[in-house]
Amino acid sequence: MAHKTSLTPGIVELENSTLHETKEDIRLDQLIPADILHDRDQLRQFLEAYYAFMNMDEFIYQETETFNDVVLDNIARFRIPDPDNENNRFFTDETGADSTLVVTSPTGVNTTIPLDDINVAITNGNELPGSLVESTSEIGKTFAVNGLNLYNGYTATLTTIVKYWVGPGPSWVMNNIEKAMDIDKNETNYLELMQKEIAAAIPRDVTVNKRNLYKRIIDFYKLRGSADSIEIFFRLLFNEPVEVEFPYNETLIPSSGDWDQPADVSATVNGAVTNSTTVVIDTADENIRLSSKLVVDGLYTKVDDIRVSGISGTTITLSDPVTLSDNQTITFVPRGTYLDNKGFLSYNIKLQDSLRYQKFSYIIKTGKNLSDWENVYDKLVHPSGFVYFAEILIFLELVDATLTAALNLASMPQTQPGVIGPEDIPLLVEMFASTFLPGVEAKIHKSGTLSLSLKNGVISSITITDGGSGYTAPPVVTSSDSGTPSGFTTAALVANLGAGEVTSISITDGGEDYNIPTLTIAPPTRIVFDGSDFGFGQTVDNVSDTIELQTAEVSALPIGSVVTYDSGLNSAIGGLVTGRQYRILATPTSTSIQLEDHIDDPGIAIQFGFAGGGTDHGFTGETATATASKTDGELKSVSIVEPGFGYASAPSITFNGTEQSSGSGVNPSVTIGIDSDGRLDVDNITINSTGGGWTALFGTPAANPNAGSIATLNIFGKADKNYISAPNVVFPQPESKDINGNPLSSNVTATAVLTLDSDGEITGFTITNAGSGYINDPIVKLGSAVQNETRVADQQEILILSLNHEMYDPYNGFNYANFQTIANNDSFQRKGTNNFFSSPRIYNTNQTIEFLGSNQIQTIDSTLINKYNTRTFVHIE
Repeated sequence: MAHKTSLTPGIVELENSTLHETKEDIRLDQLIPADILHDRDQLRQFLEAYYAFMNMDEFIYQETETFNDVVLDNIARFRIPDPDNENNRFFTDETGADSTLVVTSPTGVNTTIPLDDINVAITNGNELPGSLVESTSEIGKTFAVNGLNLYNGYTATLTTIVKYWVGPGPSWVMNNIEKAMDIDKNETNYLELMQKEIAAAIPRDVTVNKRNLYKRIIDFYKLRGSADSIEIFFRLLFNEPVEVEFPYNETLIPSSGDWDQPADVSATVNGAVTNSTTVVIDTADENIRLSSKLVVDGLYTKVDDIRVSGISGTTITLSDPVTLSDNQTITFVPRGTYLDNKGFLSYNIKLQDSLRYQKFSYIIKTGKNLSDWENVYDKLVHPSGFVYFAEILIFLELVDATLTAALNLASMPQTQPGVIGPEDIPLLVEMFASTFLPGVEAKIHKSGTLSLSLKNGVISSITITDGGSGYTAPPVVTSSDSGTPSGFTTAALVANLGAGEVTSISITDGGEDYNIPTLTIAPPTRIVFDGSDFGFGQTVDNVSDTIELQTAEVSALPIGSVVTYDSGLNSAIGGLVTGRQYRILATPTSTSIQLEDHIDDPGIAIQFGFAGGGTDHGFTGETATATASKTDGELKSVSIVEPGFGYASAPSITFNGTEQSSGSGVNPSVTIGIDSDGRLDVDNITINSTGGGWTALFGTPAANPNAGSIATLNIFGKADKNYISAPNVVFPQPESKDINGNPLSSNVTATAVLTLDSDGEITGFTITNAGSGYINDPIVKLGSAVQNETRVADQQEILILSLNHEMYDPYNGFNYANFQTIANNDSFQRKGTNNFFSSPRIYNTNQTIEFLGSNQIQTIDSTLINKYNTRTFVHIE
C-alpha cells in the first residue's frame, strides 16, 4: 500500500488521506449557481472570506470595552468575567497607551488618571490558548492600576482594548482530524478525549507524561491483576517505586522452615570396644560434632539414639555403652538444624487470621499516601477476592556515590535540613533501634542560677506617734498613699497593744509601690456602763466617787489615760458633761475607776451628784496615730533559672548589686532547699529578710564543687535485653574549651561499669571515674558485641491447663499421657438422661414455672440447686 509523509514514527498517512484537501480547493461555482454569483462581487468576496475563516486554525481580533470597579487599598482591579471558563478574552494594553481611567468621587467629581507601564499591571494569564501562549507581552484577565492612594472609595471606570481568541474552524478541524488522532502531536483537548475512551479510570490530575501513559496503557491492561501490574501502575501514574509483600509468607506453616542436614561422617575403630562408652578412632575429624548419632550396620541404628557426648582428638565419648570390633567402620550422623524461624513461633512469625495474615492479602509499600491512589487502584489493578494494606515507604537516595560530601546538598542537617541522605542512615538505625534497647542517661553536677525581682515603695518601719487609750482589742490598721502618683499594693499590718494603747505595729507584708505611705488606726471601742445604777455600791458609786467597769476595760484605762464621756443621748450623770474629756485619776480596784477634770480641776476626784438617765453611758479612749517609712529596692521574689544537679547540701546564697546610694544596700537573706537529686527545690524557697536599697540585685548560689563531672546515671528499659556479660558504658569527650576553641587539658572522660543479675539483665552501675569538663549532660551509649547479647528478653511461659479434661491410659506406648473430656461433663451428659430429675443439667428445657411445684430456692440443698431450671416461662392454659 502506498503511503505519504509520516506524522510520528510508526504512524503513516494513507494514500487516500484527506489531510491534503482543503476547502480552498473547492470552487464557489460548484456550490452556488453562476447566475447568483453574476455581478455580485461582494457576495463572492464574502463567501471566499467565510470559507477562509472556516479553515483557520485560530482567529484573533480586538474590541474596545469598558469596565467598572471601586478603588480599594490604593488599587483599582478590573477583571474579565469568564463564568463558562471559555478562556477567550484578555487584556493586552500593558503600557496603558490605548486605555483611559476615570475615577469618580462620592460627590460626583471626575478625575482622569494617567496610565503608563509603571502603574499598570496585567496578570492572571495562565494557560493562554493558541499562539497567545508565545506572546512576550503581558496578557491576562486582570487589569490593575496602582498608586491610587488618594482615591480609595472612588468609583473607577476603565476603557481599554480586549483581545478575543477564536479557536479552529470546522473545516480546519476536519482537515486535521487524522493529525488529532496522533497521540504524540495532537492538542491537549484531543488528548483528554482520548483518555475518556482508553483510560477513563485514570485521574485527570496525574503529573506524569500523559502521552506516554496512554500509549502504554494497553500493555498495562494485559497485566491487570498481576503483581507486575502493581509496579507498572505506580510507575506510570505517579513515577513512584513500589514494593509488594505477602503477609502469608510470615505466617506459621508447620515444618516449612529451611532444614539443613550435614553430611554423615564415617570413621574406623582403632581397637575393639566391649560394652564401653569410649571409642577410639583412627583419625580425628572436625566434622564429628557433639550430639551426633552413632550408626553401625547391623548393630546400631538411629532409633537406638546413641549420641556423641564428648570429643577429645580421636577419643569419642558416647551416651550409651557399645560393643565394636577393631577396624570396624562406624558412621556419625550429625544433628540437623533449621536455618530460619519459618515454621516456628518467633518474633516475626504470625498466626494466620482472616484479615492481614492470610493467603489472599498483600501489602503495598510506596511513598505516596493511600488517599492519593486508593480509588483509581481499586478500579484498575486490585483483583477481586483479595484484600490489600498500604504502608508509607521511606526511600534513601544514595547521592554520595557521585557527589562528594562537600557538594552533597541532600545531607542532613546542613544545607537542606530535614532531607534524608545516606550519611543519615546510621542515625536513623540508631533512632529506631534505641526504642527496643536499654538506655542510659547521664546527669552531670551543675551549679544553680537564680533570677531576682525587686520591689519599691515598701513600708519598712512604723513609728507610733500617739498610742491612744482605751483599746480593749487590737485595732485595724489601714494604709493609703498620699503622694503622686498614687498606686500601690496594700501592706498587711497588725497593731500590738499594751495597757490599752497601741505600742507597736507589726509589718506582715510591707506592700509595694507606695509614694508617701499614710497610716490610719481605727479608734478604740466604746466602753459601755449603766449610768442610771446610782448609789452606794452601785455602778456609779456616789460615796467612793467611782464607776464600776469590766476588769479588761479597767486594764485598758491605766492612770493618766484620757477618755471622752457620753450619756448615750440620755441625761448625763451629775458631775459629768457629755462630750467632755476626763482623765483616769485612780483605779481603786481592778473593776473601778476614778475620774478627774484634768483641764479645770486636776488632781481632784469628780463627785457624782445624781444618776444619769438610761443604761447606755460610755467612755471612748483616744485614737492612736502612727507614721510609716518606705524602703525602695527590696527583694520581692526569687526564681530558679537553673536548678543545678548533684548538690550534697543546700547551697548558701550570696548577693551583690547596684546600690541606690552609697551604703544604702542591705543584703536580703534567702535559704533554698534541695530535692533528692541535689537540685534547687522551687517549692522550698524561704525569704528570711528582704533587705533594701538596691537598684539592681543579683543572687548567686554557692558553686557545686563537683560541677562538670558525672553525678549519676539513669537506666531505663532494663528488661528490654539480656546480656552474657555487662556492656560497656561509652561516654563522649568533655566539651570544655579554651578561648581558641581547643579542649582543655584538664578535661577527663568519665567511665562507669554496669552490673547484671543472674538473668543477664542490667540492675545497676558504678561510676569509676566521674570525669571533668562536661558542660551539658552527655549522650551515653552502650557498647556490646552481638555475641554478647541475648537477642530477645526471656518471656515467661504460659501453661494452659484444661480443667475440663482428665488423663487416661498414661504412657500407652507413646510416652505421653492421653487426655479426654470428663465423661460426665460433656455436652450430651449435661443435657441429662430421660429422667429429668436424676442428673444436673445446664441447658434450658423449656419447662414451665409449675415444674418447680412447692420447691423454694432457699430450701434446696446446695448440691442440688443446679438440678432445677429456674428460668420463668409464662404458661398459657
